[in-house]
Amino acid sequence: MYLIFYLDFSDNFCIFYAKLKENARYWSLIMLEEKITKEMTIEEAVRQYPETIPVFLTYGLHCIGCHVANWETIEQGAVTHGIADFESMMKDLNKVAVSTGR
Repeated sequence: MYLIFYLDFSDNFCIFYAKLKENARYWSLIMLEEKITKEMTIEEAVRQYPETIPVFLTYGLHCIGCHVANWETIEQGAVTHGIADFESMMKDLNKVAVSTGR
């Protein structure tokens, strides 16, 4: 079961998902925070969150040390390298970024 809460902070909407875990006695509340966006360059994402390197490599985006990473966005790199599951990669990148606490 999912509950969705909409909070209005001066026209900025935050969406919270609260998932009731069926075999648990607690609610897990997750704020969908996008620290890494598809418009960021690969180099920018890796510089800010070096912990994301394994995620890039797992999805086949091996551009980490390439000179193209300085100007190519994450989305452009994914298209160039034929990454089919782009949305999952972005979610995984953001999970790692959020877990750093920065």
